[in-house]
Amino acid sequence: MSASTPGDIPQNVYYMRSAETVDAPAALSVEKCYSYLSITGTDAHTLAAPAFAGQFKHISVIAVASTPVSTVTVTGMRVATQNVFSGFGDFADALPKVLVLHSPDGVAWDIWTMLGVTVA
Repeated sequence: MSASTPGDIPQNVYYMRSAETVDAPAALSVEKCYSYLSITGTDAHTLAAPAFAGQFKHISVIAVASTPVSTVTVTGMRVATQNVFSGFGDFADALPKVLVLHSPDGVAWDIWTMLGVTVA
C-alpha cells in the first residue's frame, strides 16, 4: 500500500484508522487495522497472512455474553506453532483481552504484544 503520486496521503494512513466490529464467528479482515470482538458463546475467528510490510493487526474484545469462549487462528505466523490464540472470552481474571501482531516484511506475522491472551 503506497501513494500513487507525490503528495498523496499514503494508503497505509487510512489503513491505520480502519476498524471492524465482529459479533459472530468469522474471518477477521486483513484490510482493517483494528478488529473489535463481541463474543457470545463459543466463537472461532481466523486471520489471513499479512498484506504488506509494516502492517499491524490489533485484535481486542469489547463485549462478552453467554459463557464466552473464543479463539483466533492466524495464517502466516513466523513461528508456525504460535498460530492459535485463546482466552479472548475469559474475563475471570478481569484483564483486557488484546493481541497485536506485526509484519515487518509483509510475509509473516510476529507477536507484537499480548494481554490476557495465550498461545493455545
